[in-house]
Order: sequence, then C-alpha cells, then structure tokens
Amino acid sequence: RFPGRIVKLETDGTPAGTMLPSDPTDGGMEWLREARSRNGLLVLGGSHNRRGDNQRIRQYYISKFNPDGTEELTYFEREVVFDFSAKDFNEVDDDFAAPGRWDISGDGTIYIAPDRDSYHIDAYSSNGELQFSFNKEFKTHRRTTQQLDKLKANHESRQGRRRWFRPQNFAPGDPAIKLIRVRNDGTVWVLDAYGSSDQRDGVLNSWDVFSADGNYLRRVEIIAPGRNNDRVFFVGNDRVVIVHGYADASAALMGEEAEDDVAPVEVVCYRIVK
Repeated sequence: RFPGRIVKLETDGTPAGTMLPSDPTDGGMEWLREARSRNGLLVLGGSHNRRGDNQRIRQYYISKFNPDGTEELTYFEREVVFDFSAKDFNEVDDDFAAPGRWDISGDGTIYIAPDRDSYHIDAYSSNGELQFSFNKEFKTHRRTTQQLDKLKANHESRQGRRRWFRPQNFAPGDPAIKLIRVRNDGTVWVLDAYGSSDQRDGVLNSWDVFSADGNYLRRVEIIAPGRNNDRVFFVGNDRVVIVHGYADASAALMGEEAEDDVAPVEVVCYRIVK
C-alpha cells in the first residue's frame, strides 16, 4: 500500500506504531497527501488508486478515519480516470482540494475549497453535514508565459520515469485558492493566487481572514524572509512555522528540475508580532 502509511510518534519522539488507512487487502495503491488531527478528530486527504482496462482510476477523498485506519465517512471526493490511450491530459481534470485547500477547526468544522477556479469554501460538521458556504469575488490570476513554460518543462522532466507519460495541457490561470489554515482562535485564513505572488518587498504572502462562520474580516500580510511558494503553518497562538524551499523540495521529489539558485530546505519558527 506504499506510500499510504502513517508513522505515529509520542510527543518525545518515541515510536508509537503505524497506521495503514483503509483495508490493505483491497489492493491498489493508497496515496496520502495530507493529515489533520484536532481534539480526537482525524481527517486524511489522499486517493485510492487502482488499474482498469488501459486506464488508471484515482478516487480522491477527504475523509474521517478511526485510529485503527478504517475510513468512517467522506466529506468530499472525486473520481479521476486516466485513459492511457488518450493523446494528452488536462491539468484541471486531475484537480482536487488536497493538498492545501482544506483544514479542520478546534470544534471539528471541516473547511474545504472544492473548486479550482472559484473562491468558494464549504464548511462541514464533523459528522459530514454541510453547515454553510462562503465565497469572495475573484478574478483569475493568469499565469505568465514563463510560468507555463516552467510547468511544461517540469512535467516533461518526469517522462523517463513513466511509461504511460502523456503531454499535459496546463490551465492559463492559477487555482483561486492555494491554502486554507484555521487558527486556534477559530479564524479561517485563506491564501489565494494573488496573495502568493507579486508581493511588495519584505512580504512573504498575504492572507484573507474570515470568522469561523465565514464573514470576511481583513487581509493580513506576513512579513518574513523567503519566497512566495514557501509553505506556512500556524502553530499555537503566536507562532508560525515556515518551510523555506518547500516547493522546490516537492518538485525534486517528483523528479522535476529545480532552480539553479535553490537554497537548502529550512524549517524556521517565527513569533507573530502584530
């Protein structure tokens, strides 16, 4: 079931066993992208993958799991079929909210941005009921020719590792929402395509902040060193952890070409000063 395995640790780093999501006897491959756990609620984002007749079926999910690895309920899912006889694939056809476009709050609310090209967020209770939705007017952030060329080059760099390789048609615009983060105070922080690019000097990125019930509050700039595509994690009430070089390391893991001036990956904890 590689690579769908969770290794558990005690708070002091002592190994505490492993967890295999779903039933390993089902066959196929389990692909885990993200995990969230708050107040006993464990939610995983990933996909069940299996082979068909000249095709691959990928069943994406954001689901609640029990500690023993059994899947209890699904909040959001989507099935994607890759036809190996097709001459090419489309980027938008393989889009899903995990990784990045979901999170859970301390009270068990699950926030999910289901659509790639719209600024829309659904809020579910822990038992799977849709509670409410909220959105914001948004104009597509168009990719530059240089960005599209880079995406194409990265995709083609994987060709030697995939016998079923096909050319990819990339969308002219970035996904509307890049990340959702729920803070300890219940506020929902949303990083959109504009907030993760074209920032003024000294600003890492800019976030929209919503109340727990979806009312827009303000836009906040995170002033810190780094690149726009470094990954941000809010920790506790007054800390933020930034993984510098996150995007480049992820690209390298997938066999993509890195920039010439890539620095080593660093995990840095900063104190939030308002």
